[in-house]
Amino acid sequence: MNRQANSSILELELVSAQFNEAVEIFKSINSKIISLSQSAELRVKYGKDFYFSKNGNWTKEAFIYAPRKGVFLTKNSPIIKNANDAVQAHKNKSEYFLTDEQVEEALINSIRVFGINISTKKFKDNEITVFAFGDLAEKYGNFLYELGVKEMPINLTCFSDKPFARQMYFNGFYNKSALNSIGTLFSDYKLCGMKNLK
Repeated sequence: MNRQANSSILELELVSAQFNEAVEIFKSINSKIISLSQSAELRVKYGKDFYFSKNGNWTKEAFIYAPRKGVFLTKNSPIIKNANDAVQAHKNKSEYFLTDEQVEEALINSIRVFGINISTKKFKDNEITVFAFGDLAEKYGNFLYELGVKEMPINLTCFSDKPFARQMYFNGFYNKSALNSIGTLFSDYKLCGMKNLK
């Protein structure tokens, strides 16, 4: 485990492991997986050379693919709650399919998204980026624009006839800071956790 940044009020931990293993590590040290808004805040604070600014990281959000409804970005990830099952599904070359109850719970705090590119100069006016980044939307958009990223993609995968979830991977600026649902959970992507010290 590598520590990437510290301040008087937080401790930031970096884990490179399968998603389920990283989730268990964070639980054991009382850390929580960081959100899109927290990731954006750290990128702006520590600049373009910060590891996650360049390379990206998993976040606490997830995509919900709901047939006949659409694709939704949710802050209630069913994958985090069932990480072992989700990773095993990906190892079996399957999606992590959801029950109707899981879909209903996940959609409580969500927004519908589309496979589009969002102008970084319009983050403060776009309902998706405001949902994702909160009050930091405009500042993070300007941060990306100054790095030469004019548009941020939302990368979606194909639908199935059953609802399923994909965990959010927040690309670094080398990959246009995309909101990405393409990665598999057993890849050694980086996961970042945050622990309050006060």
